[in-house]
Amino acid sequence: MLGPKWRQHYYADMDSVTTSALRLVPPGGELGTLGDTGNARGTPPHLHYSVARIFPDSWDIDGSTQGFWKAFYLDPDPYLRGTP
Repeated sequence: MLGPKWRQHYYADMDSVTTSALRLVPPGGELGTLGDTGNARGTPPHLHYSVARIFPDSWDIDGSTQGFWKAFYLDPDPYLRGTP
């Protein structure tokens, strides 16, 4: 889903989704219920969640193995706490 500030919010392996596109979910609000869909069948219920930029910040790239992806991906913890 596309969120504020052109941030892409990705979540997967959920049993059900209780939000919809363009709906703001408050801190502590529910995105959906944990599940084991797709390639996760048979594993304990869980959620994959990430936040990515649509437009990369090239100054975040470094020489590490996955350094290029740092231009796109953000730490989701502040978003989950409501303090981005």
